[in-house]
Amino acid sequence: TVQPLNMRPDMMIFQMPVWAPGVYSTVHYGRFIQDLRALDSNGKELPIEQVTPDQWNIPNKDNVAKLTYRIKDSHEDGASPEIGCARIDVNGIFANTEALFGYFDNDKGIAGTIIFTMPKDWMIATTLDAATDGNPASDPAGDARFHQNVFNFDDYESLAAAPLLIAPKFQTADFAQNGVDYSIVAGGPGAFPIDSFQRLARGSAGA
Repeated sequence: TVQPLNMRPDMMIFQMPVWAPGVYSTVHYGRFIQDLRALDSNGKELPIEQVTPDQWNIPNKDNVAKLTYRIKDSHEDGASPEIGCARIDVNGIFANTEALFGYFDNDKGIAGTIIFTMPKDWMIATTLDAATDGNPASDPAGDARFHQNVFNFDDYESLAAAPLLIAPKFQTADFAQNGVDYSIVAGGPGAFPIDSFQRLARGSAGA
């Protein structure tokens, strides 16, 4: 669910990215959008016109209060690099956030807040800025950094550059090198040798 605040154009444009970050491959993330709906403040559904595979126009004379949509699991798409797609299944989510979120009116400078709703025992890891400070003393289940669920971003580019892992459990390891703090997060099978990976990563960071 996306709630655009203080935006009152005559025609609102919702856009999903075309390119995958880092690998510079054409993906067309709009093709993974399902059941897109636009609603006004009274819950009335507004008309939507899809004008390109990644762009939708929404007449805004009644003021768009929110958009709702679903994202298709795309990691086995085959037409695009898996690293640029989203893995979404019963075991959690791994994705670059631009595979999940679009932007409005061709304006990537709009700041925003994301609230993730997930099972309370699940963990989340991302490079987005947490909206609140974690307090490990009040988090007996584990490191409070990985139990935040509200995050801020300054603009769409910083959002698109943030990887996201949400899962029932994952392994973590930290180290500091040359005054920089690093965190390693490993999802998937618990047999991943994160301790040896940490040692290798520390050596690479110091190189």
